[in-house]
Amino acid sequence: MLPATHSLNTGSLLSAAGLGSGSSAGMLWSILFGTIGGGYFIYGKKQKRLAPLFSGVALMAYTFMISNTYAIFFIGIALMAAPRFLDF
Repeated sequence: MLPATHSLNTGSLLSAAGLGSGSSAGMLWSILFGTIGGGYFIYGKKQKRLAPLFSGVALMAYTFMISNTYAIFFIGIALMAAPRFLDF
């Protein structure tokens, strides 16, 4: 007798968690801005500068809350530019 096969529907699980609604372009932008945010965080920590440190944390975190690809892009650009104009 063959074992029963169970199909795990990951699409509905991810949608329920709020993670499956993004596009592949949004996912790529999220990875890019998260990587840049990691660099900003490390730079801010080594140089003891708060603007790049907080900007790096924000770049790594905001994509978990936003699913619109255009919003991810424009907020990411704004957060990348923030340490240039804010110096604390």
